[in-house]
Order: sequence, then structure tokens, then C-alpha cells
Amino acid sequence: MSNFRIIETGIHPQPILNQIEPEMWQAVSKLQNISGDLNPYGFLPLTMGVVKNKDDNIKNSSLQQNTPLYSHFTELHQWLKSKGIKKHSRMAFFRLKPGDTVGLHIDDGTYYLPEIATTSRSREGISIQ
Repeated sequence: MSNFRIIETGIHPQPILNQIEPEMWQAVSKLQNISGDLNPYGFLPLTMGVVKNKDDNIKNSSLQQNTPLYSHFTELHQWLKSKGIKKHSRMAFFRLKPGDTVGLHIDDGTYYLPEIATTSRSREGISIQ
């Protein structure tokens, strides 16, 4: 686990989770000018990657924008601020179907390469069990 940094354990996420309303899990289907899976299971984006041209690969784009739901999650913003996290890259809530897992994987594309990215990027994950 040398590539992982644990920020905190024993977090009580209920204040953040209480701000998720069931219909928010369909937020992607309501966004305009997007491509890909338009009704993905378990994806609630707060800050999404964007591209300049429709044929560009999102994995190679360092552009991003907040979704309409970004400002709704005041509890999450307070928690990030309390940890000194002032800037972030793409951010979303993910949920798995019962019994599913996230397996070992490597993200491809230039998005994470330091010589391409305008800022250093890291992946922040919050595991809620």
C-alpha cells in the first residue's frame, strides 16, 4: 500500500450521506451535451471531466467542470476543508451493486501524467462500509 495515504479512519459519513437524495443517482441522465453511458448505475458526479471536441478522449483531458449537484453537498465541502483539501480534480460518489467489488486496475490516458496535467492529481476514495 505504498501508493496509498490514509487521511482518516472512523469517519461518521451519515451527515454527508443524508444529503444524497435517491433521484440524484439519475443525475447523469439529465445532463446536457455528454456522451458515454447516460444512465450509469451508482455514479453521482460532482465534478466531471470535459473535452473541447466531441471526438476527444476524456481520459486524455485535464479539463473539468462542476455539475449542478456540486454545491448541494455542503457537508462534504466542510469535511474537505477540515482536512485542508482546497483543490480537487474530478469528484463523484460511486456505489456498487450488492456483492460487487472494485478489482485491481490501472487507469490509462494522460489525465494523471504529471507532465500533461496542469496540477498534480491524486485519487481520493472514501470507502463506506
